[in-house]
Formats: sequence, structure tokens, C-alpha cells
Amino acid sequence: MNAIKNSILILAITSSAASNAAMVFDYSDRSSASYNEPEYNVTVTNTDDGQEYRLNASTSADRALAAQPNGMGLGVGLSGGANPWWIGNGEVITFALFDSADNAVDFTLSGFATSASNKIGYDERLTVDIAGNSYNTGGNNPNVAGSVNLSDANAMGANPLYPNARGSQFGWGADGVDGADVDSSFSLTGGTSVNEFATNYRLRSVTLELAPTVAPVPVPAAAWLFGSALLGLVGLGRKRSAA
Repeated sequence: MNAIKNSILILAITSSAASNAAMVFDYSDRSSASYNEPEYNVTVTNTDDGQEYRLNASTSADRALAAQPNGMGLGVGLSGGANPWWIGNGEVITFALFDSADNAVDFTLSGFATSASNKIGYDERLTVDIAGNSYNTGGNNPNVAGSVNLSDANAMGANPLYPNARGSQFGWGADGVDGADVDSSFSLTGGTSVNEFATNYRLRSVTLELAPTVAPVPVPAAAWLFGSALLGLVGLGRKRSAA
């Protein structure tokens, strides 16, 4: 009897669903460049739930943003100034996710991509801040295919004997030792580079997944009928045993 109840409970739990399709917010997918803006927004439709989500990008009060087309993406510069419009040491972009009703939405950070012409090289650094945690992150070999893409595998440990040790165990994603960091916002800050390299990059896109949820979902009628039939069979069996 208990086994049957547990089976029905499992059916109910497994009927719960989480919207976790990756959403890529591309800030370079535009027809022309725009400079000296306090923020930019990109909206994506989630393929799991069919809802629209908006990722807002902003910077510090003493800086402004530039969004450039053709795979370039976001850069940061002095507000009103003539700038190279890349993200350098100490310059920050903060991202916040909202639904169509402007409610903050929790997510996990899958990764981000830079401009092909302004990558984050192996000796360049940035900091990922999410859910109250800060992760020192390095770039890739710029001559390797796919080097524009960064994930929590680019995060670095704090051991001074192995300053370049990197991997998802140090990062913010689902493979981290403490699981994925979940929040409705995160920030990227250009860091001090090593070996006399200057940190400067442009951010093309950000990839997020909605945070997993375990929301009750009505169990299909067929499942309940199946459970009821099993209970009936058990009751019939007991009556025959008693006879």
C-alpha cells in the first residue's frame, strides 16, 4: 500500500517542470552603434515557457555604455567623452533579469562571449560577482577556436602557489563545488592583468538559464486513474485473503 502511495507521489513530483532552456542575450545584434547610454536592454523569448525575459545592462554612475553592431557588443567609457569604448580595469557592467511584468527573475549564469576583435586573453582578468560571491576569471588563448566564449571553467583559484589554476570548481556554474549560484543580477568588472598585458574587451552576449523551480503541476488524469486502479486491486486482494 505504501509503495503504491509513493509511486503516485513520484508521479506528482516528476510532473513538476523547470524552465531551463539557455537564453542568449546578444547586445551586438543591432543595425547601428549607439554611444553614451546609461543602459541597454535585450529581450529574449524562453523556449520552455514561451515568456519574454529582458536583460538590462547598466554601468557605474561615472561611466556610460556603447553598443556596437557586427559582433562587437558592449563597451564602457567616460560619460560624454571620446573613448575607445572597451571594458578596462575597474570598469563594470551590471546585468539584471526581468520578466514581461518587470519582476526580477532568478537565473544561473551559463557564460558570456566577447567581441572577436576585443577578446579576454589568457593574461587578462575580470571579476564575476553573483549571489554575494566574487570569482576571479581569466581569458583564453586568443589563437584558439572558440576563445571568445567564457564559462565558469575560466574561473581561477586563490591558491598563491597556483594562481592560474582554473576550472568549474572555482566558478559560478552548475559544476561548482557548492552548486550553481542563483540570483537575479550579476556584474562583470575588468581586472588588473598579469605579465603587463592590458585588460580591455567588449562583451558581445550573455547566456543565462532560469533558476530551477519545483512548482506543483496538476498530475494528468491518466496518472490518477492508474493510481486508483492499483489501489482497487490491492483492496480486492485483501478481501480475497480475508475470505
